[in-house]
Amino acid sequence: MHIILALVYVFVSDTMTTIFEAIAVLRCIFDQYAGKEGDAKTLTKKEITTLLKEQLKGPGNQAEIDEFFKMLDDDGDGVVDFNEYIVLVASLAMINKDARENLHIEAFYSLSENVYEDK
Repeated sequence: MHIILALVYVFVSDTMTTIFEAIAVLRCIFDQYAGKEGDAKTLTKKEITTLLKEQLKGPGNQAEIDEFFKMLDDDGDGVVDFNEYIVLVASLAMINKDARENLHIEAFYSLSENVYEDK
């Protein structure tokens, strides 16, 4: 029983360490861009635009930036706080997961089509 608990503890602490490291990275990136124009606890539209361009190579035109910022600024106060920023990161994680799953599905269909064509 003690061995099982020890293994569970090691698994959980290793996983949590990775999660906490990821959160620390997200916080560092937020802090790197926040406060250049105002409050160090929030991102202005210009700051979020710079973050997106430098970290994600996007967004495109001003209309897309305005719409994107409006979606992020959940409380409508004209800035993006850390909680609103985390929503962005979570959304990107879901998009990335969906994209990876779609690539696996497409690869599977491509392989299966090749198998059936060879027969």
